[in-house]
Amino acid sequence: MSRDKLAGQILGMIPLFHRKLLKKYKSSELKRTEFLLLNNLMMADGLPMNVYGEKLCISKPNLTKLVHELVDKQWVKKEKNEEDKRVTRIYLTKRGREFLEAQYRRMKEQVIASTEKLTDEEVETLVVNFESIHHIFMKLDDMYDE
Repeated sequence: MSRDKLAGQILGMIPLFHRKLLKKYKSSELKRTEFLLLNNLMMADGLPMNVYGEKLCISKPNLTKLVHELVDKQWVKKEKNEEDKRVTRIYLTKRGREFLEAQYRRMKEQVIASTEKLTDEEVETLVVNFESIHHIFMKLDDMYDE
């Protein structure tokens, strides 16, 4: 299979995940970009702000505004780097982690409800295939290398 075809298939799956599995999930408390940043902080906490901005394709001014909003909600804290005061690191707070975990639980419930139409065999097939995909994608995970 060509890498071009693979890229097309991956990009085609992204909207399908949302449309088929999370279409009813809504949160008045959480914007999409907030979720993406919090999720990245959950995976790799305490990196410089610019690392998250680059990985999420968020401009520096927009990231600064987003981080300030999350600090106001007490989900994130900022700290200046001791060695280089120009560098600001961001961390997920306990409150932010608890909030994100609650959102994950709600999303998980939505995915479970969305897959009720599937047979046990179809669910098992998806589990095996997603485990394989996860394993392969972890080889590509250089997202948090500084």
